[in-house]
Amino acid sequence: RTEGEYGGLVKASERAYVGFLNKMRWDVYNQFAERLKANGITYENSPTTYKKLASYVNDSTGRGNVSKGIERLAPALNAAFFSPRLWASRLKLISNWANPWWYKNVPKEVRRFYWEDMGRFTATVATAFFLAKMNGQQVETDVRSSDFLKIRDGKKRYDILGGFQQPIRTLGQYSWGQKKDIETGEITELTDPNKSLPNRLLEQKRLAVLLQHIRGKLSPVPAAFTDFAMGRMMDYSEPTIEKEIMRMIVPLAWQDITSAYGEEGAKAFLTTGVPTMLGISASTYKDKPKEETQEKPDKPDKPKKKKRNRYGFN
Repeated sequence: RTEGEYGGLVKASERAYVGFLNKMRWDVYNQFAERLKANGITYENSPTTYKKLASYVNDSTGRGNVSKGIERLAPALNAAFFSPRLWASRLKLISNWANPWWYKNVPKEVRRFYWEDMGRFTATVATAFFLAKMNGQQVETDVRSSDFLKIRDGKKRYDILGGFQQPIRTLGQYSWGQKKDIETGEITELTDPNKSLPNRLLEQKRLAVLLQHIRGKLSPVPAAFTDFAMGRMMDYSEPTIEKEIMRMIVPLAWQDITSAYGEEGAKAFLTTGVPTMLGISASTYKDKPKEETQEKPDKPDKPKKKKRNRYGFN
């Protein structure tokens, strides 16, 4: 209450959220630690294993560890980007299997925990996709599409990957050098195939895929300046001060519900509100406004001026 009625409410909400996540991390760490102790591995005889375990638990719960050099920039990164540690954790988890330094520096026990968790996660996602298809919904499997690994139900898109979909799709589009239109399925080339590989990797359209991904991670204030500088928002609509202010103060979940409400009505609280509260990203694609082709009315013929002869008579 020291900062006023609403300030105290926000502070209390933040403490509850952070406290819950810290308790969850502590519980997960203890579960893994008990398994290590059962195999005779204790902190006294293998402190490195427990430190690497703590690092893995942070990564798996969305608080990615970064190097000491980058850690000094943490305040600036938090101001510029939305949840930079979550972003870092997802990039690390999807790249560990291909990182030779990870195999060299992480004990085999922690690596086993990683493979077990990723295996369970993959099995759960695959089961959800199978059930969605059995229910008549679609799942996009083309990595070149923005809907990659999303469940499609008409205009609705459900992302159940918890932050993994965006970097995988971005790297896929950049690697292929192609994008797939979500409506028509048309493939757009991002590079000139006649150029050499280094030049193709540095082409403007190809790099724009990476820059678009980074732009989507900007925090509200830098994102607003970027929108006005580029003349368009992420959804290609024209930025306005009212839109930017509402995006800054309205919770993301309520923004998704409001957007869906315009298309579905009260049903949006069930189709969008419930999944969003459970951690599933639910977005609604709106129909593009049809351009009205109004025929211009024919201009009335101007009365022709009668010619006069040199004597002044018609």
